[in-house]
Amino acid sequence: MAHDIDDPSTNTFSLHPLTDDQALAWLRRQPDGRVQVTISGLARTWAWDRRTVQRRLVKWAADGHLSRELLPDGTSVIVACAPAHPVQSPAHPPAHRVADRDDAAAQFSVSAAPAHVPARRLRTPLRSQVRTLPTLGREDVHTPTPSARSSGRSVRPLRLVGALVLAGVAIAIAWTGVQVNSWYGATLGRTPEAARLFAWLSIAADVLALALPSAACALSGDRRRILACLAWSLWAITVVMALMASIGFVSLNVADTTAERYRVADQAAGLALRVERLRSERAAIVEPRAVAAIEAEVQRAQPRVPPDTWRDTKRCTDVTLPESGQACAPILRLREALGQARRRDALDLELAEAERRLATLPAVMVADPQTATASRLIAWASAGMLKVTADDVAMARIAGITLLPQLAGLVMMLAIAVGTRSN
Repeated sequence: MAHDIDDPSTNTFSLHPLTDDQALAWLRRQPDGRVQVTISGLARTWAWDRRTVQRRLVKWAADGHLSRELLPDGTSVIVACAPAHPVQSPAHPPAHRVADRDDAAAQFSVSAAPAHVPARRLRTPLRSQVRTLPTLGREDVHTPTPSARSSGRSVRPLRLVGALVLAGVAIAIAWTGVQVNSWYGATLGRTPEAARLFAWLSIAADVLALALPSAACALSGDRRRILACLAWSLWAITVVMALMASIGFVSLNVADTTAERYRVADQAAGLALRVERLRSERAAIVEPRAVAAIEAEVQRAQPRVPPDTWRDTKRCTDVTLPESGQACAPILRLREALGQARRRDALDLELAEAERRLATLPAVMVADPQTATASRLIAWASAGMLKVTADDVAMARIAGITLLPQLAGLVMMLAIAVGTRSN
């Protein structure tokens, strides 16, 4: 059965996709081989995909079958040449072009349905598929002015810069993810060989996660749905593997860092309490004399105690009678002062050691200041309406750190989409 192609003589649109030769012949059959149309209009006329139309036009222009110029309004002026004839620039239409405006205006009109197509199939589908394209008379095909050309071309550098920036960000994110996951993968091996294998496996997963979204997008544009679904499925698998490695890396390092800060903070808090207690106890001791001086006074006061009392009280340590207490009172007061002096000296040593150790510790007062500060900030900003704990902030931080390296593939896909100009 012959294909129903868009033929200017019959004024019908294609009901089946055209071949490459048929599409090129369609361009050559236009008046003087010249047409001004959008990529979407050609896609509807030829029953093609927009990306396919875009690629074919670029290829035919490179092969010399046609020349194409982009206009600021998004349309393209396409001039097709006959085989073995040079291509003429759209900016300079041939002088011998016949001004048949009635035929040019009628070449995109819709004719009646072909006789071999059932009427029931052409009620709604044909009406939704066939759309009238702009007529291409002599007055509609115009040569763009230099200012219009410059304004149309000025968009390309901006798109190129944006695409390059996105691509650079994607590569940087991917490189960070490769470093993170390869490091954690190497920690899983018991031997150096196993560590290298795990590291390379993690690197492969990251590279696939970077490339698969762009491949899936390209396959989807080519209407290769099964391959596109396969690419997205592989991307999901690689993302899960990379996420597991990233979670291991973040958990291991953040947990170790937080535990170390907890230890330092607890040690600092304990030393601070001890210093405060020692200072309070030291302030309660008012004995100014040295230990040696008090011991000398004890030796001088000992002969003043009667020998019988000294013997009966076991050197004034077991005083039971009032007479013995009066005789041993000077010795007892000196011994009390001696005990306070000795305790005072011991407190001075302990206080100095505690202050020295406290001074050598890092200035860590909170184990995880980020989560503590963020939870307080959220509560303050919401006027107390949002109750977010430090654990909630810690979970959100882990989720963000683990998900960010997996966005490299999507960012690269956006870069390619921005860098690919379409009409």
